[in-house]
Amino acid sequence: MPMKTDLGLYILVNGREPRRITDALLWGQWMATARRHVGDTCLHGKIDRKKHTVRISTVFLGSDHGFWEKDKPPVLFETMVFGGPNQGDQRRYCTWDEAVKGHQEWVERELQLWPDDQVTVEHPVMAS
Repeated sequence: MPMKTDLGLYILVNGREPRRITDALLWGQWMATARRHVGDTCLHGKIDRKKHTVRISTVFLGSDHGFWEKDKPPVLFETMVFGGPNQGDQRRYCTWDEAVKGHQEWVERELQLWPDDQVTVEHPVMAS
């Protein structure tokens, strides 16, 4: 028998549309195999003569990270910075489109730290 919950669990339907789900087992199976990246960008190069690799990763979280605010839309996406001076900085969003825009803004923010000739940019995963 499926375990029914009201834990603020979500999956993506059609790749981008969050849908609330109450079956925790089904949610766990979906999370284990789903494509959840909205964007994933790596910057490689030098800042102040030191080599750095910075990863900006934006993902669908699968659960409402704003669950305590009952009258607001669910917070389901997050951008986080790994490496470099802004290590650990993050921002969360409610929709796929906000997450795409937020990812692009974070990449632009991080690129401002690098001299143009000192950075290479990779996009191993980007939303289409």
